[in-house]
Amino acid sequence: MFLSWCEWWVRRQFPGTPSITTDELQDILDSSTPPQGPHGQSLSHHLILDARGPEEFAVSHLPGAIRVDFNLEPAALATFLLNQAPEGAFQVQCVCYCSVGYRSAILTRAINDPATLTSDRFRALNVQGSVFKWAVEGRDLRDSNDQPVPYVHPYNRTFGLAVPRSLWRWTP
Repeated sequence: MFLSWCEWWVRRQFPGTPSITTDELQDILDSSTPPQGPHGQSLSHHLILDARGPEEFAVSHLPGAIRVDFNLEPAALATFLLNQAPEGAFQVQCVCYCSVGYRSAILTRAINDPATLTSDRFRALNVQGSVFKWAVEGRDLRDSNDQPVPYVHPYNRTFGLAVPRSLWRWTP
């Protein structure tokens, strides 16, 4: 129930921010081959960006996720994205998540802001319900050693209410 409220709250705080469901993200992760152009070039690629802190990321994260500070200055964010983009990828879809979607909504907006990047090469989506919803649905999470784990860092006691305590891996 609290997770649903968190999703509503994020949508209300960030109206118009493009988003993606956990089912849609699962489809992306299940598809390992990006579309190819007529000359074999990659037409698009996905970056899974974790907007949580280092301690949260170490506990668990989505497979293939890259941690990034959600409050990076625009020039630093642009440099980060350019360094992470696969060579030759025409477009890069950034899928951003955090605990419930608030920090990742900030990151999504920053990536989509024309002041951050001067091209449309990068576009971002915010994961609805973020890693908490992902964990509650029993989807694949990895620890810092890339081993499967069922738990998440609850961020704090309040937002931790969005996931069953049995999924917590953190002691306040």
